[in-house]
Amino acid sequence: MERFLLMVVVAVTLLGHAQCQLRELCSLGQYNVTQIPGFVIASTTVFASSVVNATQQADWKIINYFKGANDKNLKMDLPGTFVTQTYISSAPVREVTVGAFIPRNLWDTRLHRLMTR
Repeated sequence: MERFLLMVVVAVTLLGHAQCQLRELCSLGQYNVTQIPGFVIASTTVFASSVVNATQQADWKIINYFKGANDKNLKMDLPGTFVTQTYISSAPVREVTVGAFIPRNLWDTRLHRLMTR
């Protein structure tokens, strides 16, 4: 549990400080692949009437991405950690973004093929 919390704190800190260093590698409609220094993250955003429903939908979408639901049909091992960002506005719709780190060993092979179109 402590390791998980540390990873979340590190991810939030990096994302918060890396705003000007974000580099979108590709956008696949439902998914975005973004690079920040030291990390590559696949993410998806869902809008739903409740945070619970939106989180469940986003979790399944990102899991499916790693199972091959990407434009190259590449299957990757599921990461052990997901990062969830929630935005709750005054509107009845809730926004949830779920992201997962793409393992470093895939950056030069499968990810490169995923990024080149």
